[in-house]
Amino acid sequence: AFAFSSALVKPLREMCSLVKEICKTEDFESLKGTQYEKLNISSGDEIEDLAKDINLMTRNLIEKSTSDKQLLLGKEIQEKFIPLVPVKDKNIEIFGFYEGAKGVSGDYFDYLKLDDKHFAIIKCDVSGKGVPAALIMVEVATLFLHYFEDWSYKKNGYNLTPVVSQINDLIESRGFKGRFAAFTLCIYNSQNGEMHFCNAGDNLIHIYEAASKTKKTITLPESAAAGVFPTFMVDMKGGFKVQTITLKPGDVLFLYTDGIEEAKRLFRDKNYNLMVCSEPGLEPESPHNYHQVGQDGEEMSPERVNSIIEAVFHKTQFKLEKDHSPIENEELIFDFSTCEGSAEDAILALVSVEKIFRMYRNPKATEFDKVQVDAKIDDFLNKHFLQYNDYCAYKKPHPEFKEYLYY
Repeated sequence: AFAFSSALVKPLREMCSLVKEICKTEDFESLKGTQYEKLNISSGDEIEDLAKDINLMTRNLIEKSTSDKQLLLGKEIQEKFIPLVPVKDKNIEIFGFYEGAKGVSGDYFDYLKLDDKHFAIIKCDVSGKGVPAALIMVEVATLFLHYFEDWSYKKNGYNLTPVVSQINDLIESRGFKGRFAAFTLCIYNSQNGEMHFCNAGDNLIHIYEAASKTKKTITLPESAAAGVFPTFMVDMKGGFKVQTITLKPGDVLFLYTDGIEEAKRLFRDKNYNLMVCSEPGLEPESPHNYHQVGQDGEEMSPERVNSIIEAVFHKTQFKLEKDHSPIENEELIFDFSTCEGSAEDAILALVSVEKIFRMYRNPKATEFDKVQVDAKIDDFLNKHFLQYNDYCAYKKPHPEFKEYLYY
């Protein structure tokens, strides 16, 4: 009996010891080629099977860690195309924030100072995610930069149709199946506030009006997304048109991709299990707040986005309400009274609220259940999210990238 129990307990103790060490490891890639990856137990029974499963789990952790690093490195490279340094020039301030859903993405924005009063601005969203979308994004960025390299008002004026057509025909000629780019391009005259827009499949712009103290959505002329049809076919339907809109002092132009409005959180019951909306008294597909009966989640929605932006400029509070949440009547309050009421405040507020919108405080969560957060967003939440200590108290630095941390 003693010999049998020793043969049984010894490998179990070895496995427990190794698993504990793995749990303590911050960088799983460091486990590659170590004893933790090569647990060798040949007992010919279930214990050997368990050891093989631990080896497989460790290798999967190593592969995922390597993949995550590559995505973050890809994001770092992609950000070289995206200006993230705020601009404060005469009559204009510019601020941008970027966070790819999967490290790298097809989202792209840029702004160029063309002369003493003109700025070129672009916001683009390539269909799909990951590396394929990022590659198309790089082509769009290259054409944008090349076109405005020797731009002058005297030579080019405000006619943006040529560059939009160039981008369209390049993507269409590539023959990417199901891939296209929806973008908005404009030239801004900082002296008179005129913005000359041309778009390909992205005809909505958002402006906070200082005079009315409200955020409004403006619809530009419709056109096909870049890459769907060659330009000669687009021209048959009216072509890529230019429309002029005038900003007044204090107005703020917002250009954002659907990652904000369409950010989705899943419904969970009081036990934190996934669920669908089955509101008593309502038929399937009936409207229920920001979703429909029968759906398994809700989106951030344009209505919430508008309310957040207006709350920042009004320097008031915003209450985030979540439908079908495990905690009924939960108070999630953002206090923007100490904000400066700037575009930077509004953008950071949108990203910060979206982060909390998708988070849960699951009591079953462990060290492995992490949420990666930009340090700028953590700082903003710390200043303006009243329930910060409840949601964000448990945090640790990212082992490699100082601009991130984990909740």
